[in-house]
Amino acid sequence: RMANIQRAAAVQEELNTYSLRKEEERRKKLKFKKYNESSNDNNNNSDEKEDNDDDSGGGEEEEEEKELVSVLPSGYDVPLALSTLSSTRTRVFLLLDLASIISSHRMFIRYTAGTGVYSRLHKHSASHMRRLIHSRRKGVFVQPEFTLGKNRDLELVQLLVRLGVRLRCNCVEDVRIARLAIQLEKKRGMNKEEEMLVDDAGRARKPDGYLRRLLYPLKKKGRACHSAEYKGEITVDGGEEVHRIMSAIRRFEKSNTKQASTEHVRFLLCLPMLPSHQTDKMYGIWSHLVSSVHEATVQEGGCSIVGVSVDLQPWITELAHVGGKEEEMKSNTTALEAICTQLRHVRILLLSLNLYPSKDKTENNAMRIDFTNLPYPLSKSRAESLTCALSTIVSPPVTMEELLASHPTETMTVGENITVLPNTIVYTADVSEHLVSHAGALCTRIIGLRREGYSTTKEEQGVGCVIPPLPNDDDQDMNTTAVTTGGKTHYYIDDGCYGSLVSNFSKSDDDEKSSCQSCNLTSSKKQMAFQPLPLYGPRVGVEETKVEETSHHRVPLTFPSTSQDTATTSPPNKPTTTTTVWGPTCDGLDKVCESMTLPNDLEANRDWLVFPDMGCGGGG
Repeated sequence: RMANIQRAAAVQEELNTYSLRKEEERRKKLKFKKYNESSNDNNNNSDEKEDNDDDSGGGEEEEEEKELVSVLPSGYDVPLALSTLSSTRTRVFLLLDLASIISSHRMFIRYTAGTGVYSRLHKHSASHMRRLIHSRRKGVFVQPEFTLGKNRDLELVQLLVRLGVRLRCNCVEDVRIARLAIQLEKKRGMNKEEEMLVDDAGRARKPDGYLRRLLYPLKKKGRACHSAEYKGEITVDGGEEVHRIMSAIRRFEKSNTKQASTEHVRFLLCLPMLPSHQTDKMYGIWSHLVSSVHEATVQEGGCSIVGVSVDLQPWITELAHVGGKEEEMKSNTTALEAICTQLRHVRILLLSLNLYPSKDKTENNAMRIDFTNLPYPLSKSRAESLTCALSTIVSPPVTMEELLASHPTETMTVGENITVLPNTIVYTADVSEHLVSHAGALCTRIIGLRREGYSTTKEEQGVGCVIPPLPNDDDQDMNTTAVTTGGKTHYYIDDGCYGSLVSNFSKSDDDEKSSCQSCNLTSSKKQMAFQPLPLYGPRVGVEETKVEETSHHRVPLTFPSTSQDTATTSPPNKPTTTTTVWGPTCDGLDKVCESMTLPNDLEANRDWLVFPDMGCGGGG
């Protein structure tokens, strides 16, 4: 027991140190200077850095932290920020545009709730906004949520907390980062009554260690608090999961006698996803799961089921097979009507099972409906179709006649148990991709290159660069001279499918086909999701003449307006070549993209490849 206390104290001390360090970093703004092309001034640059450290009261450790996290002042756009940071960095980094995240959040609220709502969002609570939108009889208020597994950057998480976006947690690290961000924002004067930390509704069967930290956060000296502070819902996928979680909670309370028992555990049922052509079987499966979870909560006592989580993948599948706008609107109506109709039946079923208390009880009467896998990108027409279906099918109050008609054999029982029919529904949605995806760019450094058909010298490869062998490449004489300029080039970057670009490696054939259809790409395996953009940079660690010779190659970096556009930054007359991009490993599976058209004058240890729309960080 003493060993556990000591380990918990060490974790708490590390958390406090991390909090103080990040608090100091936020107060300071880095001033970037124009890159000095002469490599002979490196000593002067290092002296300037030491002087800056002395003036700011920091040291070598603080300078190392600045290399990890840099906050640019306002006035920087994405191309300018990438050009500035690439001249000061030597390895891969992720750029996030916080202003773009705020704009995406404003757009999502306006699309779902209507115009004139976003200006009042920061002054009122979420419950007040729901009542306001309900009184206008137009649109619904969908509470946005962000999955921390996508990106755990503290600056990003703090911004999301200020915007009122709830944080979805899946592991102990997610809980730690979320509580730290909420604590820092409360010190800055944030007053929010809602629970900003929630359990991820899109995934069930989480480990007991995560549940312990979610329900009983660490306090001073590494000890858990005596009472459960988490008042949100815990996701389950059936009655067996309810029994397991309640057994774990009793074990937590038994191991520490000072911990008070959990008042009331609220469960959220994660409904299984069914294909769009099997919507007629949807209600039978869903009703059986709701009944089994309700029966488990009655057996355990001290818990209840308060809502469901629905996957909108059938809607996305319908959208992927339509072409024109008229067909898309019809598909929206067909797919959403089936899902929302079944949600209406589930709502009536929860009422008939005596989920909600009578008027003399003080428990919360609101029902929560969570949505995952929203269509991407979420256009205004799609958002209006979703809100219209919710407001006309799911949200209308359930009448007593409708409730009794669904259960004619239990008319007396239902009439006696339910005296008040609640009309409040809380809608939540995972909008991680919509908020952050277009706000970031992953800038990877080219660490090696290899051209098929002709040799490469050390000057072309880069100083100190080790070229890994080509996967599945036959032995061939690489000492021959170049015969053509249209050969295939292989670029090796310092990040790959085992790192931030893991989403490209984990795709199956079906996922790749659906992704190609949604992105207006062909189903050929040569077309992949990642389309890098070239970024020229000055060579580091070579003579001054070499830098001057390559300085004229810098071209403005332009990003496509949407993810469907073809990305290119090379001038019209610049020669190009067919390129395959590999990760830093020697694994043949570490292929980032192939058959890409990129300039053939990119050099190792100088130039970069930028992957736009990577705000979620790929694999987190």
